[in-house]
Amino acid sequence: MSTLIAATVIAATAVGGYLLRHRPAEQRRGRRSRASRPLRITDPQTQNPGGHRLWQLQTNGCQCVSARRLGGRRLDVEDTEPVGRPGSASMTCRCYYRPLAEMRHEPRRFQDDRRAHLRFDLTRGDRRMEGERRRFREAWGVGLAR
Repeated sequence: MSTLIAATVIAATAVGGYLLRHRPAEQRRGRRSRASRPLRITDPQTQNPGGHRLWQLQTNGCQCVSARRLGGRRLDVEDTEPVGRPGSASMTCRCYYRPLAEMRHEPRRFQDDRRAHLRFDLTRGDRRMEGERRRFREAWGVGLAR
């Protein structure tokens, strides 16, 4: 009985190993699925799949008029202009727009909110409004008799 169970386990292991090592015909021929290429956006006003508000023109070494004027600047969607289109000034333009995503996880803090948020003891008030905090004479011994 134990011999029959051992033979069944060995046979199941062999079949499982064969199935795990067996590759589909597409993979044997070298055809693998490739990742989709990102969309090259040349006009953010019409091609805005993510609804981004801020864009930056990537020049790719191009020296067209748009690249010299807008290259590296951060632009709102309304301030962008189409680049690299047929009929534009440069037919060999390689420029494209890259979206700049909002990276904040929380709302932006303003200066007053930040100061109140970081202050631990709110009962004492703001030390910056009390005037001079340093004690020059006591700290350095100035004016003391020697």
